[in-house]
Amino acid sequence: MNLPNTMEPEPMESALQKKESLQKEIRQLGQELEETKKRRADVPHHVKLGGLPQNERFDQLSSGSKDLVETIKFIAYRAETAMFV
Repeated sequence: MNLPNTMEPEPMESALQKKESLQKEIRQLGQELEETKKRRADVPHHVKLGGLPQNERFDQLSSGSKDLVETIKFIAYRAETAMFV
């Protein structure tokens, strides 16, 4: 790689300013990421049913819906078992 012996100061200064602004943005985004990670760690992973308001609580599944879910689980189990045999 051949570089010219003399570099013009204007393009070099603008490139340095751009680099500095990009580095500043990277640092800000890094700080934002760390803050977001800390807030996420404070959020509970599981919510107890008693902790939900009454209007957001889950109702019991009807027997038809429950049968459908159980059938899907059974089919998935059989497919997994067939793959390993």
